Amino acid sequence: MIAAVVNTNKVENIIVLDSTAAIPAIKAAFDYEYIIPVDESVQVGDTYDPQAGIFMRDGVRIYPEISDKEKISALETENIELNAQITQLENALCEMDEANAERMAAIEDALCEIDAGGTTV
Repeated sequence: MIAAVVNTNKVENIIVLDSTAAIPAIKAAFDYEYIIPVDESVQVGDTYDPQAGIFMRDGVRIYPEISDKEKISALETENIELNAQITQLENALCEMDEANAERMAAIEDALCEIDAGGTTV
């Protein structure tokens, strides 16, 4: 198994372990901040976010893979945002429709007045 050695939220080294049982002793002996089992996708220089428990490279999550629950949550959030945008567009279209209806009514009134022999201002 491989593990990432992390200090100040940066992967400083990748080590090979026989088991996770050795982690506390190695961590104490070398004064490492974290030793975290990972897969081959994690490399020296990657960033570790201890609060989220994820590794990132250039701001992109690389380990662990996004879970199905996280994917569903992201899709739900995206859906909420899209629904809000759709609502904004619908409101803008309604406002445009109302403004166009007012303009058309004014044009119809002017045409009726011209047909009736009146003058428009």
